[in-house]
Amino acid sequence: MMKLELYSVYIEEIMDRIMSYLNGIGVDFAILNGYKVISNIIRFSNNNLDVIRTHDKSFIGIDIGFKKRRLYTDIHVMEFEKAKEAIDNVLRVVDYIPPSSLYPYIPTEKINYSIIPNIFSEDDEVNQAIDIVKGLIKYSKKYKLESVSGAIKINRVKHMVYTTFGGEGEYKKSNVNINVRLFKKKYISSVFNREAVSLDNIDIDEGFIEAYNLIRRVSRVSKIDIGDYRIVLAPPVMANLLYYLVNGLSAYNIYIQRSPFVGKLGDKVLGENVNIYDNPLEPNNPGAAPFDVEGIPTHNLALVERGVIKTFLHNLSTANMFGVRSTGHAGRIVPRPHSITLAPESVTSLDNLFIDVKDGIYVTNVWYTRFNNYLTGDFSTIQRDVALLIRNGELGDAVYGCRISDNIVRMFNNIIGFAGEPRWVRWWDTPIVSQALFTAIDGVNISTGY
Repeated sequence: MMKLELYSVYIEEIMDRIMSYLNGIGVDFAILNGYKVISNIIRFSNNNLDVIRTHDKSFIGIDIGFKKRRLYTDIHVMEFEKAKEAIDNVLRVVDYIPPSSLYPYIPTEKINYSIIPNIFSEDDEVNQAIDIVKGLIKYSKKYKLESVSGAIKINRVKHMVYTTFGGEGEYKKSNVNINVRLFKKKYISSVFNREAVSLDNIDIDEGFIEAYNLIRRVSRVSKIDIGDYRIVLAPPVMANLLYYLVNGLSAYNIYIQRSPFVGKLGDKVLGENVNIYDNPLEPNNPGAAPFDVEGIPTHNLALVERGVIKTFLHNLSTANMFGVRSTGHAGRIVPRPHSITLAPESVTSLDNLFIDVKDGIYVTNVWYTRFNNYLTGDFSTIQRDVALLIRNGELGDAVYGCRISDNIVRMFNNIIGFAGEPRWVRWWDTPIVSQALFTAIDGVNISTGY
């Protein structure tokens, strides 16, 4: 098994040579992002440990500004000659592409970065993860489940940035994602998903028991009746919706009219009880980052407060276009959040939330979230794993086939309340980690997906 070592390839030396080469050929600017990434995956299915795999996913991302064009390339083989070849190849096409309408303003002030505590674990957690999987399989047999399946992913990253305009920094971070599905029989399954800086920050027993309690008394499942329902969404579902909602705050998506928030900066467009933050400087945040991929410092930032849109997410290009400063949210082309935190001012218990809902549906998981219209926010997403009817404030029979077909802005205007402790989750089709809660929403349209 590959040892978890972040220094086996001296990426810094290659980055120094690349930067010297780019300066020598007279580019307008250059930004280099070096990533030393050791990724482990422990996958299991049908009560069997299937895969234990370690990958070195290290690479250098090269961002070049030249003749008012912006060019990108990556190298995955850590050799200077490979990098030089990749750079020469992209520069050959520079005269055949139009100047960029999003050419960035380059900062001239001195750049300083924060040091974020408790975002990196020194421990080799692979053996610990294997023991956890073995324990989950034992639980499955003890509680007479059909099986458990899932994966534990462990990433340890050293991220370095060099820029021609004075940005130079590095940090180390780690994150662990555990996703486990419990199967009782057809249409009767449940999930728990957690993310943290290390496995020690995840209560495996609590997650398993919570998921097991959802399905232990379910013996049959009925197809859902279509209609409007009050619904309670579990944290994985909210994390999914939060990602798509905050994606609409990207200034690039505002620019290309791919967001329901076009022209809404400073307006109250969501519910009074909706507060959303990106806190990349928060300790123990698995999405922490002191700088973005353009070398711009990050800040803890309010995105939405009391339903009011406080800011759009900017990189250097969109900031130049909108006449503002970068918010430190650069991704490749499209600004994006580092992490998402839902922070309501009032939270109750899950039992009390069911009582407040009285009659409705508890949706524990979804997948295949798709938008019919990004500009209006119309979307649909399909139930995955068990959903339970709520009758007189208590969980009742299980249902299948739920498709939420609604408008994401309208849903975030109709939130009844929140429950539980915030938990970090990252579901399979959302690349950003979110700190989400159980959330009740009124009048959601439910059609059938299958």
